Amino acid sequence: MDAVLQDEEIREAVMPKKELIPGTSLDTYDKLKKLWFLNPHEDPEDYEVKATEVAETLKGLPGETRKKWYNHRKVGLIGNLPDSDKFIRRRPIGRTIGGLPGSFPTSSLPMMRESAPPVTEVIGVSTKKEVESLFALINSTDPIDTLNIAAKLHNISYLINKPDYALALSSNRVWGWITNNDFYGYVALYNGENKATDRSWDSTESVYKEAWATDHLHKSLSTEGQMNISGNQFTAVRSVMNEEALAAIRRTLTSGHVTNGFTIQAYESLTVRDNTFYEAESSFIGGFINIAGNHFPFKVEEDILAHVLGFSGVFLGNQALENEKARIDQTLTWIKKAANLLSIV
Repeated sequence: MDAVLQDEEIREAVMPKKELIPGTSLDTYDKLKKLWFLNPHEDPEDYEVKATEVAETLKGLPGETRKKWYNHRKVGLIGNLPDSDKFIRRRPIGRTIGGLPGSFPTSSLPMMRESAPPVTEVIGVSTKKEVESLFALINSTDPIDTLNIAAKLHNISYLINKPDYALALSSNRVWGWITNNDFYGYVALYNGENKATDRSWDSTESVYKEAWATDHLHKSLSTEGQMNISGNQFTAVRSVMNEEALAAIRRTLTSGHVTNGFTIQAYESLTVRDNTFYEAESSFIGGFINIAGNHFPFKVEEDILAHVLGFSGVFLGNQALENEKARIDQTLTWIKKAANLLSIV
């Protein structure tokens, strides 16, 4: 489903039929509708306050009104929502520090946060069930737990505001520097006319990858330009190849059947340094690749943080979050690695 279209469908499905609910609850209806246009990633503290206010307002509606909200939910639209989905939730690390010494009045003390990136979790959910459970909580005859309602509001807002592509570079002829940006979304390299989705490959268990990379990769890799990606925050970076090339690589890695005659665009030199990635399954394709000082502060079920494909690669000082199985999947003809707090396999 298209990301923008899904946003609109969730926003519509999560509201009751306005013309059929009591007029006394229209103010609550408007507050809930406005909440769906806030992005919890942009200002988490402000969102927390507003979501709690909406939850409290829903809790305060009379029982008969809440029942009508439930009865007049848009069942057909809810039924069309995805059964299986996921969203990204960032939880900040660090504590707020106040009470600094000195003669300042309390109201003027700066609020300081110890510098640390947030922990990111990728949560698998059913969008359909999240919306249904929100209406079920609203309709509950027991005292409504404000925290439970607020949690559902959060989850649904995360689903509405899932990351999309923030930047797409058409080919390896577009090169230079991507430096010191905060991307809430994906960056696609070598995008061209291809959609940058489901373009990963897995060579970690392949017994064929070394021979293929050494003897055949040079026939397919077309390199040009230099790209330096440093000091950024990303959801993920995805190097895109056409369907033919991707299918051929997957077939070679799983069966050893080598297919030639396809071309993979790549930068001649690709440096990925001092970045933070908030989601797994990044991919990097290049002739000479340097991946150093990057941080992957998220917890996911998948263990592969990134895929790397090229002639040679150097990996230095990359870190993952408390995951002994976390690894970078590499298919290279030559490799050096040192001081990484994750596996390079």
